[in-house]
Amino acid sequence: MKNLMIKLFILTGLSLLNTSLQAQEESPISTLKISNPSHSIGIHIGDILHRQIELVASQPYQLSPNSLPTKGSNNNGIELAEIKVSNSKSGDKTLYKIDLTYQVFAHSTAPTAMQLPIESFAFSGGSAALSINLPVWRFWFAPLVAGTIDIAKQNLQPQQKPTLVDANQHQTRFALFVACLLIAAVGLVYINADKRWLPYMGGAFAQAYRQLKRATKTKANSKNALLHLHEAFNKVYGASLFSTDIDRFIAKHPQYASLKKDIEAFFDSSNKSLFTEQKNDQASYLQQLLTFSKQLRDCERGV
Repeated sequence: MKNLMIKLFILTGLSLLNTSLQAQEESPISTLKISNPSHSIGIHIGDILHRQIELVASQPYQLSPNSLPTKGSNNNGIELAEIKVSNSKSGDKTLYKIDLTYQVFAHSTAPTAMQLPIESFAFSGGSAALSINLPVWRFWFAPLVAGTIDIAKQNLQPQQKPTLVDANQHQTRFALFVACLLIAAVGLVYINADKRWLPYMGGAFAQAYRQLKRATKTKANSKNALLHLHEAFNKVYGASLFSTDIDRFIAKHPQYASLKKDIEAFFDSSNKSLFTEQKNDQASYLQQLLTFSKQLRDCERGV
C-alpha cells in the first residue's frame, strides 16, 4: 500500500511538471535574458544602475507601450532616469530589448538594504492579456558619511593642491620644435626668396634671375635677357666666358657640373639668337631663360 502511494505521488508530480513545461512552451511570450548591475554593495547616492531584459513574443502579441514604466518616476528614492526599447523580428516572433537606467537619490545615515522596483510589461493583440514581470533587484546602499550632516561637517578635511606636473621635458620638446620650425622657415626663404635677406642670396645668378623675372613680366627683348645671363657667367668666371671655356668653368666651379649640358645648350642658342637672323618665340624663350637662371641660382646657393 505504501509503495502504491509513492508511485501515485511520483506519477502525479511528473504529470504536473509535464503540464507546466507544455504550458511554458506554448506561452506566446517569454523571457530570454535578464541583466542586472555587476555589484550589489557599496552603492552611493547619485550612482547610476543599469538593467536589461530581453523578451520574445509570438504574433499577434506586441509589447504595449502604455505598460512601460514612466521615465522620471520615483520609488523609495530610486528614480528611473532613462528607458530605451528596441525590437527586431525573426519569422513570426519579435525580440524586445528593454534597457532601464536608474539613479539613486535615497538618503540614509547607515548602510541600508534597498531594491530596484519590480517592473511589469504587458502584451496585447492576442486573445488574452499577458504580462511579464522584471523582478526586484536588491542591493546595499552605503552612505557617504556615517551619521548626520553635523557629523559630516566635523569630518571635513582641508583640500589638497594637485600635484604639479613636470613641464621641463615638454618645454625642451617645444624648444626643439620651434628651432626646427625656424630652420625650416629660413631654409624655405633661402631656397625661394629673391631678395638679399641672407648671405649668399645676392650672387650673380640670383641677380640675373631677378632681372629676367622683371623682363618676363614686361615682355622685354630676349637679347637683353641673354646679356644679363652672359654678364652673370662672366662675373662668376672672372673673365669673359665663351662656349670653349665651359669645361674650365665647370672645373673651377664644380657646383654647376649638373647643368653642363644646359649651359652648352644656352651658349649654342645664344650664339644663334645674337649673331644670326634666327627668330624665336619671345615669350617662350624668355620663360626658358628664366627657368635656366633659377637652376643656376639654386646651384649658386648650393640647394
